[in-house]
Parts: sequence; structure tokens; C-alpha cells
Amino acid sequence: MRLILIRHAQSMANARGVVEGGGGNSSLSGLGARQAHQAAAFLVGEIDDLREVVASPQHRAAATAAPIATGFGVVVRYDPSLIEGRLGAWEGATFDSVDWSLLRDDPDYRLHGGESPAQLARRGSKALERIRSRHDDGTVIIVSHGATISHALASLLATTPVIGSQYPSANTGMTWLDWTDGPPRLVASNRTDHLEK
Repeated sequence: MRLILIRHAQSMANARGVVEGGGGNSSLSGLGARQAHQAAAFLVGEIDDLREVVASPQHRAAATAAPIATGFGVVVRYDPSLIEGRLGAWEGATFDSVDWSLLRDDPDYRLHGGESPAQLARRGSKALERIRSRHDDGTVIIVSHGATISHALASLLATTPVIGSQYPSANTGMTWLDWTDGPPRLVASNRTDHLEK
């Protein structure tokens, strides 16, 4: 079977350069809405064995998943385990004001009110394993968030660093996994060829 992991389209917080983790719930920007529709059109033309569309319930992921599900004539299944990593006091700060090395250097670092990279990796990988267990074949499309996807991939594929910075995700970047037998196999990472240049 195949899993297609998609980071949400550009949110208003992304456009402003603001950190938005598990506590943020901004809507899509105008560009983000166009990206979501481009992703949907691409997937409908590529996938003929869809089993389900699963998404984080945060607005930016749900709004990205909606046109995809509509294109396939299915209903989105929401999974709270797919929300973005909780960043505590960093939520709402600008990207440039955050010392990201604290998370890169220590996978157990946890800001007050937040979630460590290791915790996020466990949560994300367990969510993907649970979704995978519901299907023997076909394709499942999962719409989530950048850190959740990258950390889960690092855990599932047993690669380092655990924070998954080796698996970046652009807005609506698509990562394809073949998970037919044995451990998952990375087929494509952060595909963005569906986006208009």
C-alpha cells in the first residue's frame, strides 16, 4: 500500500513568518487556497485506488484536505494525533526570533507547555502506523504539518537526526511511502511538481 503525506498549504501564519504549532489555528492564505486546489487536481489525476483521506483537525490542514476529499468524492477523516508539534511559549513568535538549535541539539528538549522532538516523533509515527493498519492495499492521503511529518518519517525510517530535518516539507509538499511489506520505503520526498511555477 501507499501513503502520501502532505504538508498543509500556506497558512496566514506561514505568510507572516510566525511560528504556529499545535496551538495555532490560522486559515489558509490566498496562495494557500490555490495550492490546496492544485494539489487536489494533481492527486485526482494520479490516484485510482484511494482508500481514505485523513487529516489533522487544525484549520490549515483541514482546509487543505477538503478539496482533495471533494475531488475524490469522499469525506475527510480527522485524526488529532496528526496535529503539529506543540511549541509552548514559542507559539506566535517570529521564526527568526526562535533558537531552533535547542530542538536540533536535544531531541528531549521541551519548552514549558510544549512537546519535545522525541515525543512528537513517537506521536506522529504511531499515528501513521495506526492509519496503515486499517488498509492492506490502495492509497491513503494524509494531510498534516511540517514537523509532524518530518519527525514521524525520521522515526519510521530509523534515520537521524530524530527531528527529521532531512525530510523538509514545502507547503503542499508530498512525500510518498510504499508500505506494502515490512518497513516503509521512501519513494519520493517533498514533491512540489503539482504547483504552478
